[in-house]
Amino acid sequence: MTGYVEEYASEAVRELADAVADAIRGNEAVADRLRALLVQAARIQNTLDVFTVLPPTIDRLATTIRRVIESLLPELVRDPEQHLCDIRRFFLDPQQTYTFDDLARLWGISIDDVHDIYHDELFEQAHDESSEAQPHRVSWVDAIGASRTFNLLRPFDIDIALGEDFGRVQSENWRTIPILIRLPRFIAQTITNVPSAALRSRSLAVRIEQFVLELYESEYQREYWRSDGDSNPSVL
Repeated sequence: MTGYVEEYASEAVRELADAVADAIRGNEAVADRLRALLVQAARIQNTLDVFTVLPPTIDRLATTIRRVIESLLPELVRDPEQHLCDIRRFFLDPQQTYTFDDLARLWGISIDDVHDIYHDELFEQAHDESSEAQPHRVSWVDAIGASRTFNLLRPFDIDIALGEDFGRVQSENWRTIPILIRLPRFIAQTITNVPSAALRSRSLAVRIEQFVLELYESEYQREYWRSDGDSNPSVL
């Protein structure tokens, strides 16, 4: 996107997040249920507490939700349906081989990035006089391996795409759960500036997911894909 379009989209996201937060602040049902929760938590014990405790708590709730929405909206407004269908088909009804175009679309990266991943194979093919000149195709097993090695498929996307079939492909321990974390701005900016083919156009939250996966790289390699007793992942 151009800078103008990006700025317009960012402003639209902020306006929608603000609108949701304002709706929460003015919603009587939210106030009633939050008041009941505060009573149960012994935060509200008398009439005075209703006026001194409830309003700032509602405001903090609305502010927190506004920030969450502002963070998530860029991912939500992307058109994910075809991408999720591609992921589901990749695991449950795979092709024997894939073109670079297929993989670029599946992984959400450029053709040049796919070339970089398979640089060694392309180099060998180019210098193999016995090989016929034809577009390089990647076996499904090799594509699965690259997806795992380079974390090219977001765990949350796999979770949503596979749905009830998730257990056929991966351990249930790798179902994703939502959390809210807070980081100093300089850390967020540092993470945003780290080059990554798979994350170039993704949100800060997705980039942090990637960092966490890298922290648990050995566990990721061992647990993320179910094994059927040999070197190939079991998905069927």
